[in-house]
Amino acid sequence: QHHNHRTANSEQLINLLFTISLVIIIIMLATATSIMASDAADDVPCCWLCLEEGQSGKPLVRNCSCRGSTGFAHLSCIVDYAEYQGKQALVNDKLAESITKAFDICPNCEQEYQGLVEYELKKAAVDFAEKEFKDTSICVHAMKNRLVVLDAADEEDEQEGEEICTKILSIIEDLKKDDFAIRRWHIRDGYVNMETGAYGAIGIFYMRVGTEVSLKRAKTMLEKGRDLLRLMGDEMSVLVAEEAMKEVQAKINATHYDGPELDAARKYYGHCIQIQGASNLCTIAAGRKFAFSLFSTGCTIEAERLLHSLLETCRQTHGPDHEDTVATAVCLKAVRARKVILKCKDEVFKLLRCEDETCVLRGPLTDPEKMDNEGQTITVASSDIALHHRIATPVVCHGLVHREHLNGKIGDAREVDRDNRVCKVHFEEPGIEPAEIKYDNLRIVFELPPIEARPEHT
Repeated sequence: QHHNHRTANSEQLINLLFTISLVIIIIMLATATSIMASDAADDVPCCWLCLEEGQSGKPLVRNCSCRGSTGFAHLSCIVDYAEYQGKQALVNDKLAESITKAFDICPNCEQEYQGLVEYELKKAAVDFAEKEFKDTSICVHAMKNRLVVLDAADEEDEQEGEEICTKILSIIEDLKKDDFAIRRWHIRDGYVNMETGAYGAIGIFYMRVGTEVSLKRAKTMLEKGRDLLRLMGDEMSVLVAEEAMKEVQAKINATHYDGPELDAARKYYGHCIQIQGASNLCTIAAGRKFAFSLFSTGCTIEAERLLHSLLETCRQTHGPDHEDTVATAVCLKAVRARKVILKCKDEVFKLLRCEDETCVLRGPLTDPEKMDNEGQTITVASSDIALHHRIATPVVCHGLVHREHLNGKIGDAREVDRDNRVCKVHFEEPGIEPAEIKYDNLRIVFELPPIEARPEHT
């Protein structure tokens, strides 16, 4: 009996342990399921303002530099937030830039909105300014920002732009009749800055419209702004205004505008870095213009290195999908394209690669000034191609006997003599004078190597 009793107790203990183990497993599974469900819920983006998800007719938007699941919001929530922040800013500092800041910049990533979100928020800023601060400098500020995002080729946007330009000029004239405002209308005061900014925005808008009448208006507005900037002593802004005037004049004369002159583009890019920082979108845009000027004047290597640096900055600060990242990548791709002349056809081809004594080409390119993938891929002898005479090509010297110090040195091949297969190479390394080199002693560089560290005195 004692033995049977012990056996029964053992069976009860085993059953109890089994039951406890089963309960523990069920609890663990339930906990895991709950965690997975929670993680899945966390992966669903929600509006950072109202904490609700997107829905039909009220989707979540995020056109800034936020990444991951952050920065999403309903457009209406952003507008409400921006209006609240604008009213708070009016109490604190009363600056137009501060009052409309939340319409322009995401408070999470602290970068400007872009695309459709920027377009809609600039419109909302005008509505807010007209409702709360009618016929004031704040309205002018919001309206000139709206002009920048309007599509001058769109009929409705052009009409809206025309109305905004009329309103801006009317507000400025009315403010000049106001005793309080006129006392503040002196050099370096906010009202003069408002006026110069307004003339610039109107001028650029009319330039984008592009009709004969609008181009004349653009020229008049830009000249007014330039003259005020001169009185203010703002030399950099005068430089920018004069470049815009050159572009307008080129359109009036139906001639090609080659972009800003190299020195002007270099100065403005440096100015943007100093004032706004290297990662600011205005600085990135100025850098692209500077790179274009470099490329247009035969400094392909410097242009390519600059664009590569700008692209890395864009990716790190604004993300790989940001429109400025994409625009910079497109520019870099165009500058990196190696274009050559196929002598038997005297046509421009894209050089894909070199293999021993042959070259693989694609083309001919229908527009030699642009990058495209048109044409067939062909293989020709290296002797059948010539360097492009209008585009500086990065090359590296090799096989030089009497000038061995130049072997391995990289430079831009310019001043091409196709008949004698000779060009002048302008070397990247400081201190090396340009030299005439034969084609046979040059190789085209497809990927620029990193710049080697050099002694500080060089």
